[in-house]
Amino acid sequence: MHEMSETIQQLVTFAKQLEPARGYFGPETLVDLLEQDSYALNSFRSLFDGVTAEQLDHLEDQEEYGWIIAGAADELDLLPDDPRLFKTDSELAGIPAGELLGELCSACIVNDVNAVEYLANRIDVNQLDHNKQLALGYAVGNNNVEYVKTLLANGADPNSIQNWGNTTMHDCASTVSSKQIWQLLIQHGGNPDLQNDEGKTAIDLLRETGRSDWMA
Repeated sequence: MHEMSETIQQLVTFAKQLEPARGYFGPETLVDLLEQDSYALNSFRSLFDGVTAEQLDHLEDQEEYGWIIAGAADELDLLPDDPRLFKTDSELAGIPAGELLGELCSACIVNDVNAVEYLANRIDVNQLDHNKQLALGYAVGNNNVEYVKTLLANGADPNSIQNWGNTTMHDCASTVSSKQIWQLLIQHGGNPDLQNDEGKTAIDLLRETGRSDWMA
């Protein structure tokens, strides 16, 4: 077991203070508790201010609370980028054709801007990866406006069907994505009335997540 950094110690202490007296305590529980208390949410966010990926390297080694904190931070889009995961120009140039899609999706997840720009115009961006997801879906879910713009400029279709029948409009309506991205998808032909496998439209999901004002 690695010694906890000061940052991880503070996060664990914070999670312990919010832990319910009984019942299940997981990432979604922590997110729900934070979203019900703006002061707690702002306090949790502040613990990530200026934090680097290296400082969180061993967060998930903390078996009791690490996975809860990491999951909640990921859901709230608080985890810092890790430049150690970024590809160099020479590494990008050496990627085999069959691996370009996977690398593009990975770049959208880890926020490797150079890789996204390099790869987006070298493949069909409307291909599904091994998870039956689109690069655009990852960019939308990661709330990265610039990557969404890059992919749309390279022909990404907001209405392409992914796993569970979701389009990237559904992704936008149900994740930490933003109204700006919603509007970009609409401007590029996104149809918010398409139904997924559960019969729900992106508009249905907006209502469920309290973002009906995006439709204005």
